[in-house]
Order: sequence, then C-alpha cells, then structure tokens
Amino acid sequence: MERDGIPSVGDYLIMWVLLCIPIVNIVFLIVWAIGGSSTPEWKINFARAYWVVLVVSFLLGIAFWGIFAAALGSAMRF
Repeated sequence: MERDGIPSVGDYLIMWVLLCIPIVNIVFLIVWAIGGSSTPEWKINFARAYWVVLVVSFLLGIAFWGIFAAALGSAMRF
C-alpha cells in the first residue's frame, strides 16, 4: 500500500501483473490514464507514459515492417 504518496514494491508488482493480462491491461490503462479522484497521480502519469510508449512502439513497428516489405518486394523483382 502507498505510504505518504510513495508507491510500494507491492503496488508496482500488482500493476505489472495486471498489465500482463491481455485485454485487462488495456482496460486498466484507460481507467488509470483518465484518472479520477481516487487514482493517485503517480498511477495516472505511469499510465499516460505507458500509452506514449505503446503508440511510439506501434508506429515504429509499422515503419519497420513497411521498409522490410519494400526491400523484400524490391529484391524479388531481380
């Protein structure tokens, strides 16, 4: 449990376990990112930062596979 607004190791472990479960992770990230009066600010910031990392990773993945597909298509013409 939190003490003086500082999350404990248990708080992080519970968050990690919840984020490892498919579909549940998306739901919890949305709830935490939107926040509320009962959601601690550190959890709101964590969820928002996690979304940024997810979006950037997704976009980089699309760019990588686009470049890979273009290179493969170009190599198959010869």
